[in-house]
Amino acid sequence: MYSIAFFCCLFQLWWPLGLCLVRWSIKAMLHPFLLYHFTFILLKMFSPKKLPNYEGPYSVGYIDLESAPIVSNETLSNQGVLFRMFYPIEKHAIPKSLKEEKSHWMPLNKFYFNGYIDFLTGVPSFLSYLLLFPAMYSTRLSATFASPLLNSTNQDKFPIIIFSHGLAGMRTSYSTMCGNLASRGNIVISLEHGDGSACITQRLKSNIHKISYLKTRKQQKLYKTEEAIKKWRQTQLNFRCQEILETLNILKKLDNVDEDMINELVGDISPSKKTKNLTSHLTKEFLKQFQSKFDFDNIGLLGHSFGGATLLTLMNMPKVPNFKYSIILDPWMFPVEKGFTISIPTLTVQSSHFHWKDNLESMIDMVYKEKNNDNVHFAVIDGTRHDHCSDFGFIFNNLYSYTFYRGIRTAKEAHMIMHQLFYDFIIKNTIVDEGTLLEESSTLGDLEKYVMYDEDAQNLLDQYVQPFPTVP
Repeated sequence: MYSIAFFCCLFQLWWPLGLCLVRWSIKAMLHPFLLYHFTFILLKMFSPKKLPNYEGPYSVGYIDLESAPIVSNETLSNQGVLFRMFYPIEKHAIPKSLKEEKSHWMPLNKFYFNGYIDFLTGVPSFLSYLLLFPAMYSTRLSATFASPLLNSTNQDKFPIIIFSHGLAGMRTSYSTMCGNLASRGNIVISLEHGDGSACITQRLKSNIHKISYLKTRKQQKLYKTEEAIKKWRQTQLNFRCQEILETLNILKKLDNVDEDMINELVGDISPSKKTKNLTSHLTKEFLKQFQSKFDFDNIGLLGHSFGGATLLTLMNMPKVPNFKYSIILDPWMFPVEKGFTISIPTLTVQSSHFHWKDNLESMIDMVYKEKNNDNVHFAVIDGTRHDHCSDFGFIFNNLYSYTFYRGIRTAKEAHMIMHQLFYDFIIKNTIVDEGTLLEESSTLGDLEKYVMYDEDAQNLLDQYVQPFPTVP
């Protein structure tokens, strides 16, 4: 009895002090500096150190190239083009000095992160910094910066694949997809569009330090009607198409060792966390190794979402190059002209958990308008989401596993299926000499277990069709 009374008295005397200690601890934990570092350590434990290794037989190098304003092109007379070039390198032949420079997935530190945060409408900035920045910044690429190009005796030239990102993407957002294709012997060009559809971008050689993402809601207040919004989006599509065409011109000049162009391209956006501005890491000698290495007879197109709409627009422009094929992923059909046709071998790949009625019907109408062309294919990968195409499923793997990715395919499985599906289509539509680097991917075996075509694909999508989504 006395012991109980003693402890009751002790509690009465000390509980206010204990409560103060608890309150102080909570305040200390919520202090921005301490909370940031606590979250950084926590997320670093669960986020990947680098994106997955690539599927092909070669390792992958990359460089970033930016041109000066293109005076000869009215659309791009005030700004140049910016793109990342993924290319094959010898497997396990990376110098130690380069191995130690596995680059950040997110370039320029907080610049691009701020763009993503601005895109994520409704998420408090401080919460985004605490929860998202550590995972994004700690992720590394499986590609190596500025490694020497593969010196192959089997093939003198490398097929080209031009990739166009979706809304709020950038040149690194699809590094796994682009790197996988480069590891099979292709040179993959991942553009960072300057039309206001990237999460954020800049053109330092044009003295443009910030091109922000243009949000649909703000543009709706400006343009008022749906038709005006559509015209604005089509203006963006035309801008993007001009960027693709000018990028090909740049590659041709690089292929022919145009000294003026090489002098203009020397410099890159450095992967170093200490370097935030355009630097001169690339030398003329380094760029000259790409002389006569681009196979302009084998140019393929790859685009996701708004990037898919870009390719459909590009194919219907006059005087475009003779593209060998296109792969269009979840195209956003709203800004695409009704009368457009598909004139080259095309694989349209849909995510089962993405489409809504109007978008799906527009896509099917275009595909089956060309059904007399056996080279146009409509496919669906079951159990996939729209953002499976990007790297975010790897970067936020644990977060997705317990939230909106739960119950469907993992990012790794989705990319393995996409890679085999894309590559089996590419090799059927690419003209190469005997002894080519291209070879069939057979990691998963029969794709029919994962992919449905034509009527079966439509029936599957009908089960998942969604209301019209809000485009931010």
